[in-house]
Amino acid sequence: MRIRSFLPALMVTFFLIFSFLQRAEAGVKKIAVLDFEDSSVTTSQTQQVVVTQGGIMSQQVERGKVGRAVSDMLITEFVKDGTFKVIERNQLEKVISEQKLSASGLMDTSEAAKIGKILGVSAVIVGSVTQFGVDRQTIGLFGIGIKKSTAKVAINARMIDTSSGEIIFAVEGSGDEEASGVDVGGYINVDSASFANSILGVATKKALKDVVKQIREQSAKLKESAITAYVAMCDTKANTFIIDIGKESGIENDQTLYVIKVLKEVKSPKTGEVIKRITDVIAELRITEIDKTSATATCVSGRCDIIKEGDMVSTSSGKETKEQLAKLQKAAINAAVAYVEPSNKTVIFDVGKDHGVEKDQIFYVVKVVKEIKSPTTGEVIKRIADVVAEFKVTEVDKASATAVFVSGSFENIKEGDKISTSK
Repeated sequence: MRIRSFLPALMVTFFLIFSFLQRAEAGVKKIAVLDFEDSSVTTSQTQQVVVTQGGIMSQQVERGKVGRAVSDMLITEFVKDGTFKVIERNQLEKVISEQKLSASGLMDTSEAAKIGKILGVSAVIVGSVTQFGVDRQTIGLFGIGIKKSTAKVAINARMIDTSSGEIIFAVEGSGDEEASGVDVGGYINVDSASFANSILGVATKKALKDVVKQIREQSAKLKESAITAYVAMCDTKANTFIIDIGKESGIENDQTLYVIKVLKEVKSPKTGEVIKRITDVIAELRITEIDKTSATATCVSGRCDIIKEGDMVSTSSGKETKEQLAKLQKAAINAAVAYVEPSNKTVIFDVGKDHGVEKDQIFYVVKVVKEIKSPTTGEVIKRIADVVAEFKVTEVDKASATAVFVSGSFENIKEGDKISTSK
């Protein structure tokens, strides 16, 4: 009986822990790590020797393995550290192959940023192994004594912002490890299973831990990279929207997307090219289903009714965006008075829950008191409006709302008058 009563509590505990981990992971910035350049290895070095505390083992290995091995070890250190979420190597290699680029640290910043944007990461780590070897010496006289080996590793790493292509910062890490009574030989095999426990493997781990520590300390400089996409299909009645990106772009279930409208395009007077787009956030979406190349979302706030196919969406978020949405919800609901009931001073207007109207919300009847026209064209260039009455919503359904008169002049209210949440 005790076991049966314990199981539900245990399940709830696991659920809460899982939910917490999901929320914690959502705030982790994503990065990609490219293969490091082998600056310490010459083209002639093909015969490799792995060194353990017990002796020597030789094996043929082509040049280029050191940088790849170091980047793999760096990924492991990042995963252990938990500051960043690292893109898996198979995803990285797929993009590199499709873009026909090199995966090495020789890649320039623009190419690295391009890969990062495709992967939907905030930054890309590139770098090089500048020192990777073992110093050997015999402590004693006439060549007789204790053999001492010191492994030395030095690594530099650069973090590239994918949104700007700029190097945010560069760090250098180093590590060394000593061993006595071991004949090291000439070269190192990083592919061997015993490499991690060799003096050079230990020195490499120390250098990487140094690099990760410095990157973590400067991680605040990295801004969250925005993943952008477009609305491929919208059904405003069913509150369903399909976005043209999915898991491959780094989108996750329950993630928030912001619908962005281009209000104005500023063009160069000389070339006619668009030099700036003035945009505004109109709504907030939340991902409900996701597959490899697409995602389904529902609208949770803002002007859900005006979202259209082709609208841009973005993961960019923050205090400014949330304030912007809040202001939008308060200021963007406009309607018309559909019915006036003088006996109890109520009106019915033609927007409801589908348009974001809520019970107890305040609406204002606004009348145009004067129109200013151009003396040359006769066109209206400005309308001067005035609030004539204030109403409070008492009932609201899907497509309409009923509101009661609060203040102002009810006698002048007529069907067709404009009513808005904005004064």
